[in-house]
Amino acid sequence: MTLEKNDSSMLVFDGTIEDMKNQLPSFSMDGHKYFINPENIISAVDAINDEEIKGVDNIANALGFDVSDLGFAKVYHGCRKELKLAFYKCHEKIFILSFGEFQSGRFICYFEGFVR
Repeated sequence: MTLEKNDSSMLVFDGTIEDMKNQLPSFSMDGHKYFINPENIISAVDAINDEEIKGVDNIANALGFDVSDLGFAKVYHGCRKELKLAFYKCHEKIFILSFGEFQSGRFICYFEGFVR
């Protein structure tokens, strides 16, 4: 698996759940536009058991993201304190995201890179 990371985080979405329902978050890469259905975002914790996503700890470390080990579980932080590391499968790529509720009712999603 090859990790391709962005030089900096790319903002994909900043808004409410209603905003997401009205217009799917999207970003462009290499001349293609990709849409992200928030219902299909995979948390890093769930990705550990996903056969297609390998090395969640290594990915977090390569991106410079903090991983908190609580003993019974790990918390994979994203590019900002309030966000969590997440993944999205699309077109034979696995996109790496920082996603979460940044403020009450306000969600943010950054595209960090991809693995293939």
